Amino acid sequence: MDLQTQTGTNRKMLRYFLSDLGDNKVILGYPWFAATQLKINWAKGWIAYNHLPIILQASDAAKVQFLP
Repeated sequence: MDLQTQTGTNRKMLRYFLSDLGDNKVILGYPWFAATQLKINWAKGWIAYNHLPIILQASDAAKVQFLP
């Protein structure tokens, strides 16, 4: 599904694969990190403040259905 993705004030349309993840809300992979170019300190576990908030949204989210 294509979702409007916002990191800080930067917005772009990115494609996501939807799945039932149980307790996880989202798992972000290399394509997402490459597209957003976030400044992350992996050792300290933080994202640069100017990249927040991270928002994923779709205008037609009500149409999304998870099928077995």
